[in-house]
Amino acid sequence: MEQIVQEHVSVCSFTDAPQDETRGALFETGHRTPKEAEHRRGLSKLCWGVFLFENLLADSSSQPPETAPPPAPILFEEADPIYFNLDVTGRMFAQGSPKPPIVPGVLCTACEAACLHYSVLMYNVKPHGIIGHDQDILKRREFFTRLSRLETSLPPRLRHNDNTALGTIFLKLYHNLVALAILRPLPPST
Repeated sequence: MEQIVQEHVSVCSFTDAPQDETRGALFETGHRTPKEAEHRRGLSKLCWGVFLFENLLADSSSQPPETAPPPAPILFEEADPIYFNLDVTGRMFAQGSPKPPIVPGVLCTACEAACLHYSVLMYNVKPHGIIGHDQDILKRREFFTRLSRLETSLPPRLRHNDNTALGTIFLKLYHNLVALAILRPLPPST
């Protein structure tokens, strides 16, 4: 099992990954069978999951992430236009449904936030100019603008104020973590 995970992680990093059928499966647009499509979704989820986790680890240890955003498509479940939440069986979440409710689209949005988080963490390693001076502040404002656009573009089902669920709370926490990464290097006098 560990060898399989190692092979797939190398496919996600795309640094020394071989041009093999596993890597090719990730970028195929047409699939002959549902099993092939499921394999592709699994590879995508693995790549993006490793990237998201790596960002969280890097941020908590104040180190730059070692994994760049994978150039793989994001194939998590997208937001359902009809239902706010689903239960663990994939049906509309109701009062008697098994908990916790699942919010489709949260992980797609978390991947977008992770890409911004990665940019911030990499910038913090090599800032433009002196930290806290004009050029640096302009870049940090740009990051905040991107984060703000990401948050305001969320549909109500992905906002924790409108749909209190574990997924939406995680998303808000992750956005706050990105904001903290933007501000953390600044001196208190800024």
